Order: sequence, then structure tokens, then C-alpha cells
Amino acid sequence: MTQKTGTSTVNGNALETSAAAQEEDVLTLIREMSAMVGRLSEELRAMREDVAELREGQAPG
Repeated sequence: MTQKTGTSTVNGNALETSAAAQEEDVLTLIREMSAMVGRLSEELRAMREDVAELREGQAPG
């Protein structure tokens, strides 16, 4: 089946392949973003530890 869309002709099979490729791109993006969130969480944890240590050093004693 061939459909005319705008100025380009799209074959049904090519559209399915394109959708599969786009789905794979989205899944890759989700994996990359998940990894980034993991790294940011680790950085945040480290920063919180640093702040806690600084506060302990400033505590009157």
C-alpha cells in the first residue's frame, strides 16, 4: 500500500520500519537519560555528604 503524504510518497512497510527505528531511538534515549539520572543522583549524594561535613566543621563545640 502506498499513500501520498504532502509531497512525499510513503510505503506502508517503510513506515513500519521507520516506526521501529524511532521506537529504538526512544528506548536508547530513555536508557541514556536513566544513566544520567543515576550519575546525577550519585553527585547529589556526594554533595550532601560534603555539606554535612562542612556543617559539622562549623558547629560550635
